[in-house]
Amino acid sequence: RPPAHNLNFGTVWHHALERYHYDDFTESAILDYLRDEALVSKEDNRAHLMAMFIVYCKQHQKLKGWDEFVSAEEEFLEPILHPVTGEEHEYKQGGKIDGLVRIDEKYYLFENKTAANPTGDYCRRINLDRQVHQYGHYLGVKRGIHIEGVLYNVAPKNLRWTRRNKGGHEAFGDYVRRLVVNYGERQFLRFYV
Repeated sequence: RPPAHNLNFGTVWHHALERYHYDDFTESAILDYLRDEALVSKEDNRAHLMAMFIVYCKQHQKLKGWDEFVSAEEEFLEPILHPVTGEEHEYKQGGKIDGLVRIDEKYYLFENKTAANPTGDYCRRINLDRQVHQYGHYLGVKRGIHIEGVLYNVAPKNLRWTRRNKGGHEAFGDYVRRLVVNYGERQFLRFYV
């Protein structure tokens, strides 16, 4: 099981993107959110999240500008149907999606991911994630719509987990700026499947 601070890191990253795209918070409001010590106790994590978000905003325009963000963190619980008879089984399929967007009158799941090495290989393999496709089917049933595919938003994990230079008394802002350069060398991906 991953350490608790990693789970917190991912959760905060998801919430920041949800607030930015769906709730229409400004970049500076999100940076204030990520700077909150009560939210993220480790200073290194706060700095990395802020740097990731700054680079993310430089590389991708806000979804509100060209897509309609329909919902975020939507849960569903739908009956499993027999494929031939259509009868309901006693079991149900449930889950939660990161988001639902409408692009040119078509609906797509919006999935946020982080990956150590989001290359073309990663992009080809991600289509093997059958869970996301099942979620699209059941969310489509719940809403009475057809889900066309998935819009993935992939942030690179920092392979060189850069630490703050405490010996040199590096100021927090200088540390974040150094991380922005580090993350800026990596590509944040957005693609459809």
